[in-house]
Amino acid sequence: MEYINNIELQGQVGSIRVTDWDGDRLADISLKTERVWNNLDGTTQIETEWFQMSVCEGALDLPRELFDNITKGDFIHVTGSLHFKRYTSIEYNDRMIPEVIVSTIEKVTDYE
Repeated sequence: MEYINNIELQGQVGSIRVTDWDGDRLADISLKTERVWNNLDGTTQIETEWFQMSVCEGALDLPRELFDNITKGDFIHVTGSLHFKRYTSIEYNDRMIPEVIVSTIEKVTDYE
């Protein structure tokens, strides 16, 4: 049996932090998505979700300018897999944070 762990997101960049590491650049990006629906009474509801993503420029063979051209507020489209980062909190509790490990990333230029 084949295992599947795929995620596809398109949304607005909330923050991007790029660091150099051993000749490659790594980016931590927060991405805002919205889900819109109407209640039974016709009232429009909007739910905002934030996703944390990790991107390694060298692993994806991205052009070096890509990280330079993505800024807060830009719309991007990403595919990848979902990973849970584990850590111990200051209160010594085990925690898990969902994180998207990005496979492809591109800037969306034709959005409304």
